[in-house]
Amino acid sequence: MNVRDGTSPTVDVSIAGSGDVQFGGVAGDVDVSIVGGGDVNIARATGSVSRSIMGGGDVRIGS
Repeated sequence: MNVRDGTSPTVDVSIAGSGDVQFGGVAGDVDVSIVGGGDVNIARATGSVSRSIMGGGDVRIGS
């Protein structure tokens, strides 16, 4: 999934199996759970960031 721009007070991502998520906007709090494989890219986060990865996956904030 690719969201190019926008603002969200919270971004919750849950990937089971495989998948990629790109959020090109500004997120408040970010909660990411990956079970399997997947990449999550968030352009900017202004709040807390929580991540749980079981398997192969990567969470990038601000890259």
